[in-house]
Amino acid sequence: MSHRAYAVAVLLLAAACQGGEPQSTVCKRMVAAVENARDKQSPCVTPSENPTGIRFAINSLPYCDEGADACNAQERAALGAYAGCLENMPQCQMSEAESWGLGAFSCGAKFSALSTACIDALNGSASAGEASGDTGTTGETGDTGGTGEQLTVSAGNDLTTTVCTSVNIGLSLPSLYEGKYTWSLADKPASSAAVVASSSSGTGYTSFQPDVSGDYTLTVTVESGGRTASDSLTVHADRRTTTPFSLSLTPSSVAKDTLLMPIRLYNNNLPCNAQVRWNGNLMDSARDSVFGDLTVTLTAAETQTLGFGTLSITTRDEPTVTLASAVVPIYLALDTNDLLFEPTSARLYATLPSLSGPSGNSVTRLAPETGARDSSTFVGSEPTSMAASADGQYIYALLSGSKTVRRFVVATEAAELAFPIGATSGTGAVTPLAIAVLPNDAHAIVALRSDASGRSAVVADDGVLRASIASVPAATIAFGASATVAYAVNDGGSSFYRLPISAGGIALGDTTTGLLRTRYPFELRPHGALFYTFGGQLLDPLGPTVLATLPKTGVVAVDSVRQRVFVLETTSNEATLFAFSTSTFALLGTQAIPGVSGTVTSLLRWGNDGFAFRTDERQVFLFHSSLAGP
Repeated sequence: MSHRAYAVAVLLLAAACQGGEPQSTVCKRMVAAVENARDKQSPCVTPSENPTGIRFAINSLPYCDEGADACNAQERAALGAYAGCLENMPQCQMSEAESWGLGAFSCGAKFSALSTACIDALNGSASAGEASGDTGTTGETGDTGGTGEQLTVSAGNDLTTTVCTSVNIGLSLPSLYEGKYTWSLADKPASSAAVVASSSSGTGYTSFQPDVSGDYTLTVTVESGGRTASDSLTVHADRRTTTPFSLSLTPSSVAKDTLLMPIRLYNNNLPCNAQVRWNGNLMDSARDSVFGDLTVTLTAAETQTLGFGTLSITTRDEPTVTLASAVVPIYLALDTNDLLFEPTSARLYATLPSLSGPSGNSVTRLAPETGARDSSTFVGSEPTSMAASADGQYIYALLSGSKTVRRFVVATEAAELAFPIGATSGTGAVTPLAIAVLPNDAHAIVALRSDASGRSAVVADDGVLRASIASVPAATIAFGASATVAYAVNDGGSSFYRLPISAGGIALGDTTTGLLRTRYPFELRPHGALFYTFGGQLLDPLGPTVLATLPKTGVVAVDSVRQRVFVLETTSNEATLFAFSTSTFALLGTQAIPGVSGTVTSLLRWGNDGFAFRTDERQVFLFHSSLAGP
């Protein structure tokens, strides 16, 4: 603080002390204290510095009047102690600047010991000898009828900013009434949710952030000695330039009928006026005070329909602008081991393991639109893979618990014939691995099995095994257009096997290695006399020859009628459905499906434009997509 500033302070202090003897002792000591502090700091403190003790001295000048007599003896003593503290400040040397700072803070602490009531009394009776006794004021003054000079305050000049850009207000408010300022928002645009808060220190300085375009009226009020005064300013906010951005969600998919599911929306560019909408409907959201992320909670009302919902971020301004959106799959939370769509009856079936509760160990029919369990038929211990007969009469299910095959009658949904696919012997139990139904005979199946001696293929008619058995290390098996030969591949698809079938049984014809692009898991999906593989290739099994290779690998479904093949590729926590033409192999479209957990199997087409797939982590996705084609 400069010498000129101290001279002004001393003059003001002397003027405040012109009023008679009651306050003269306190006033004279304060004048002396300021002068003493000035002289002692001048050798070693630059004019730009403002030690804490001196600042308190200057701020205390208006209290140095007869109002001191309104304080009790202890508080008058505190004023004297403060002045004495400054008077006794040791001589400040250049090397002792830090000592000055510590001493100044100590003096400030003594002044802070004054009670709020004492300070109010001092200020409330300021310049009583000059008071006019006005019992009320208008405009910016707020005298409530007490004696003393009128109390005034100025909010400052009107301001212009943009939406979500903060402005500072109250910078010019004097520290005389520190701790006595409050700000309020007197008027704002109808769609605004903005608020204004006074600073925690009560200095009157704060910031304000508009959230929609328009005019805001902010009012500052000061209260002292039982009197109040207020003034207002206008903040005009122009519309903010908006730029769309991407959005991340956690979690990124939701189970159907979830009662309460909080979803967190992440992006570094979320504006202050961001609103969350679910399928276009405005939702309540909470903003993280540290990172600015938004959280919205979905209820059963929002998650009752399978398929996809949309979470979007819009502005609060009218007309609203969509800044970002993200698709949220709604899946059926159900433990399954396999899914199958039976085209003749147009029914969707799932095998449910024992941990599925009352419907466990069953073949269960699901309503593909709603996911409801239309019926459940107990079939035995731990059903896994299924295969349907071409005429829609039967579904065969492998039972890993009892190591048998169970036949399920589609028309009556009854479980009937159950049979093993090999007798238990010295080599141990025989475990079924995969199954296919002969195209021309609903009563005959071919199955892959495993025991201690290795893997093999068998044929059974109504549960009776044919004599000839083929030793083949295969993991999956399928039929093309003919019932006289089955085709199999090993784990991953590196070896391809042809297995001729006769009345006597099955045999290993030939083996081709290194032909197919490998992938785990690996299966074959028929397309007429050809196969599409999970490795994304079109295979002619007669060669065998690869006729085409798609740019994607994954679980495959084929719609030969609409000449489309679908590949579901999974990466991390997301799957992408690709549609290709079976005639030109051109990519026809894609659809992202976030929030997919675990290993995906059993991609199916159902209905006019329906799709289904399952994962090994209790997810069944049932949805419609335009990728199905016209």
